[in-house]
Amino acid sequence: DSQPANIMLERRVDGNLHAVVMDFGLARDTNESTGMTESGAVMGTAAFMSPEQARGQVKKLDRRTDVYSLGATLFDVLTGQAPFDDDSVVNIILKVMTEEAPTLRERNAKLPVALDTICARCLAKDKSQRYQTAQALADDLTRFLNAERITARRISQWQRLKWRAGQNKPAAALLL
Repeated sequence: DSQPANIMLERRVDGNLHAVVMDFGLARDTNESTGMTESGAVMGTAAFMSPEQARGQVKKLDRRTDVYSLGATLFDVLTGQAPFDDDSVVNIILKVMTEEAPTLRERNAKLPVALDTICARCLAKDKSQRYQTAQALADDLTRFLNAERITARRISQWQRLKWRAGQNKPAAALLL
């Protein structure tokens, strides 16, 4: 099962379900010089890892890494499957690192465009294009639920191309 095991549902007194995050991943000493585990292993549920986490770039993990994982969880809840899926964990990790996430509407065309935009912002490969905090994501989700205009905008092709070029600088230089 590819779903994160750290999200539990609690039934409140009023009968409504409430999601509870049991932990926020692996804790590590922020004063470590290398920023790696002793084994150097990549830890977490592959389908819900951010690209930087899948690459093992521990020093680059921040609040936007959590926003990515929240977006992957939202995607799973709304479509019934993670953004990236495969029989092999290695293939999932490769997809997380290199492929654009599918849109919600590719999986279910009946989902609202605004919700699709929110989720796409969370799953942006370039973490600077994601919501900067989980609170900013929550605020946009609240606006969506209240039928208000969301702040997120679609990620442009130019922004995607710029990220790709940054990931493969020799090829980008050759194309230029």
